[in-house]
Amino acid sequence: MANHYEDEDDTVELDDFQKVSLAKWFLQNAPSEEMQHVAKDVREVLTNDRLYDQAAAEAFPEYNLKEMISLEMPNGTGQHEEIGFESASEKSSSSFTPFCGNGMGSCAPAMWWQVLVSRYGEVDGSHYLDPRTAQVAAVDHVKQICKSVRPASDDELPSNYVEQYRASVDAEVLKYVEEAYPRGSCSVYCTNGKNNHGDGGEFELTVVISTSSFSPKNFRGGRWRSVWTVELNEENESVELRGHIHVNAHYFEEGNVQLATSYECSDSTVMQDVIETGVSIVAVIRHQESEYLAALEDKYSTLSDTTFKELRRKLPVTRTQFSWDNALQLSLSREAARQISMSSRVQSLARVEEV
Repeated sequence: MANHYEDEDDTVELDDFQKVSLAKWFLQNAPSEEMQHVAKDVREVLTNDRLYDQAAAEAFPEYNLKEMISLEMPNGTGQHEEIGFESASEKSSSSFTPFCGNGMGSCAPAMWWQVLVSRYGEVDGSHYLDPRTAQVAAVDHVKQICKSVRPASDDELPSNYVEQYRASVDAEVLKYVEEAYPRGSCSVYCTNGKNNHGDGGEFELTVVISTSSFSPKNFRGGRWRSVWTVELNEENESVELRGHIHVNAHYFEEGNVQLATSYECSDSTVMQDVIETGVSIVAVIRHQESEYLAALEDKYSTLSDTTFKELRRKLPVTRTQFSWDNALQLSLSREAARQISMSSRVQSLARVEEV
């Protein structure tokens, strides 16, 4: 009689909804900088372009926003007038130039012409504000490219007064990112009180820093994302900062290990003139991020002595604890027993030969 299990087909056919859901999960959980590689494999597994397109259309926007990817804007070659450089300058006061003042001119040109895909600059599902150039970029999420740009409207930009502070912070953040994260991107948004005209109220800036590294030859990749909410109160002359840092790393040499960690902190400084306020805000950010990096390095340098040790089996198969303190003594005892046994055998053979 044939085996029941040999006749029964245990394969379960997934419906289209389940296939799309699984495809979305794999896409949304792709390691940093590896989305396109994962997408290629998912498409091949699905063998159905219609289902893949549906999954990709839903997964890519969420992934891009979560990762805060940066995309190069068209004509990003230093041709300021072609993409609205003048319109951005006109937003500033005559006493402060946000794009050229405060040392910003020394920053790498590549940073100037990248737009961060971030919810803080989201105009709609496919358009994102770049405050630095006062442009709105049209983004193709699935291809992960910027298709075109347009000048931002007045409603999408802060008042001249707020812009001075925003640009001052942006200038200092650019210098910091160029020094600390050579492959990084950053942006500073006005997320509250953009219509403040210096009448003693409050306004809020959000600093976003995103940088990634991917080296297939070295079997590693990862991304750093930090978001700083900066509340400026003119009446109290105070600045309150709240930071959220997220770090992801992927190591895949002869295995697949992923790290995901986050950190929250808060700090404060004093609101001064435009330039000094920018300097002091970024000094706080630099200090807090440096402290966190140092803590990370210290933590993971002791992994082998702490965390990895905890992953070992608590008890051996015998379910009894091994006395590590007596390990050397046991080893010496075994060696002595072996030597005694060999000596006994030699003596026995010698007696036999005599007989």
